[in-house]
Amino acid sequence: MSTRALFQCDRTPIPRAIARQPWDKRLEITRRGSRDLTLRIENVSHALREQLSPLAKDMVHIAAYVYAADQLVNRIHRTDVFGDQWRRYMHLCLPVSDPAFWSEPQVLSQLVSTLEFATEDHWTFSFGPEATEEEQLVFGGAGAKLLSTPDSVFLFSGGADSLSAVVEEVAERRGRPVLVSQRPAPTIDHRQQQLRNRLSEALPQWDYPHVSVWAHRRGSDPEDSSQRARSFLYACLGAAIANSLGLERVLLADNGVVSLNIPTTQQLVGGRASRSTHPKFLYRMNAFLEQVFTEAPKLSNPLWSRTRTEVMRNLADAGVPSLLQHTNSCSHWTRLPAETPHCGVCSQCIDRRFSSLAAGMSAYDVARRYQRDIFRDALSGEPSDELTQATSYVAFARRVHAFTSDDQFLSSIRELDDCIVPSDPDPDSTMRTYLSMLRRHAQTALTVLSQQIKDASDDLAAGRLPSTCLITLNPPRVARPLEMKLQAGPLTPEAQGHFESEKFKSRLLIHITGTPSRRKSNLVLVDGLEVHLDDADFVLFLRIVLQLWLRPDGYLSLREIVLGEGDDSEEALVPRGWQQALSRLRKNFRGRISDLSTLEFIESVRGKVRLSTHRQYVVINCEALLEHENEKIQRLGARFKAAAEKLVVPV
Repeated sequence: MSTRALFQCDRTPIPRAIARQPWDKRLEITRRGSRDLTLRIENVSHALREQLSPLAKDMVHIAAYVYAADQLVNRIHRTDVFGDQWRRYMHLCLPVSDPAFWSEPQVLSQLVSTLEFATEDHWTFSFGPEATEEEQLVFGGAGAKLLSTPDSVFLFSGGADSLSAVVEEVAERRGRPVLVSQRPAPTIDHRQQQLRNRLSEALPQWDYPHVSVWAHRRGSDPEDSSQRARSFLYACLGAAIANSLGLERVLLADNGVVSLNIPTTQQLVGGRASRSTHPKFLYRMNAFLEQVFTEAPKLSNPLWSRTRTEVMRNLADAGVPSLLQHTNSCSHWTRLPAETPHCGVCSQCIDRRFSSLAAGMSAYDVARRYQRDIFRDALSGEPSDELTQATSYVAFARRVHAFTSDDQFLSSIRELDDCIVPSDPDPDSTMRTYLSMLRRHAQTALTVLSQQIKDASDDLAAGRLPSTCLITLNPPRVARPLEMKLQAGPLTPEAQGHFESEKFKSRLLIHITGTPSRRKSNLVLVDGLEVHLDDADFVLFLRIVLQLWLRPDGYLSLREIVLGEGDDSEEALVPRGWQQALSRLRKNFRGRISDLSTLEFIESVRGKVRLSTHRQYVVINCEALLEHENEKIQRLGARFKAAAEKLVVPV
């Protein structure tokens, strides 16, 4: 069951009806006195013409309270395999200058809609008046006057994407951006200031006024590290500064692949990925700002159609490639030393490493600056799951590369449907742009991996590389004849019709290697992710998979599982306890099948069970099965071979 949390912000009275509801947690957030939330804007005289308006201050306060609340309630995602408890129910009672305005249905609806998309939580609010001694936003710092009038606000994180966007704006468009940064810690502030100074030296045609915003919790580490509400806070800060300056443009820069929120690795499944620049987040955020301001600034992402490789090339094109080495993209930056500021194994580091190599900028993003070299260093499994991050990144690229048509692409990656906003004047053109960008991303990733394998060929042949580095896990492929016959790949039109008529649910690529793995188990790859089955589970899995070649609907009856009867004359697989056996088999695939549930992946319908996919998505190494030490597995290998040889119709 999802967590329900009630927050009292700065002692704002809690309505009686709200207080009576059942809450799992009741928490306080304070900015005054013994505060646990710091909110401070510095270098204001360097950029702002006047103080923020009351509604702008309210908006930033609301965003800061939400940001703090987001970190105080843990998401139950480590044991919540299906994501049922990912969504939290959060109610905030907080002070604002105009409670009546913020309680208006249209304003409240847009606020909630924006937050719910950004965080995938359910948010409700009660607004109370500010106390007379209420502390307003704290302004501090001083700075030189602007060289000239700014024309835009750029949110400046210190990462490669935001830097590249600013460089392009100044070098190519002669723009005059104000940089706005949110700093949750002094180390981040120092890094952002240093990068801003180097940018000013490299491109001195603009003085890069920089507004630093302190917004962070004080005290212990956050209960939840996803911090999805940071997107909302960041956007509100940029919009508030732009409103004060009378500017129309607020730029939040992320490469297009990140913006689309597509799970390129298991770390990014569903709501676990940031939606800071997702097209629908920007659309909803702009609708919210139109409720708050008479002349609302407009948020946009200048890098929405480009891969990270293309974004990095902006720096080289502008003649400032060396700036890349001063950026940081790591998700785990807080505890890393200056010498190795990137962990190397989080989703952001993996994409950064592939992209800098593809962009020809490895001299400014050297491997020794990463804690772990994914190509040559050993990668661990649970609990850090480094192996999963690296292999699933490659699997996603292969999956995209294998699509032969836009229809197949769209039917396989449903997240793309949510990337078209209602106001788009040409949604078909936008979708084609997305598909082209993802194909370029996939191609560059595979090209980089291929080159890394070639460069390491001597070490690979000599066995000098660890068994769990990315190169060893992706050796040069030598196709076996039978594997070619059973090779998974894009569906033919006939196969696509068969897939739809039988209502199969999975398009994940499955590779039954037939080779023993750790702990006397058998290795199966699902879109590049490892699944280890003991012999009993493996036999049951093979018998289920075999039906994809024997029967149009792919079903195996439970009677055959229990009694061994039927046309196949197969011995009993599970004389008793078949429900427990299926449950145990499904459990092996948890966390390895994207957004499918295990009940969708291995379906049970009216006394029958099947693997819910088309056989062209399955690769079988029959030779390895025939050489297996288990006799049952040997016999099943022979049956797969016979089934493949008899198969005439390609579907």
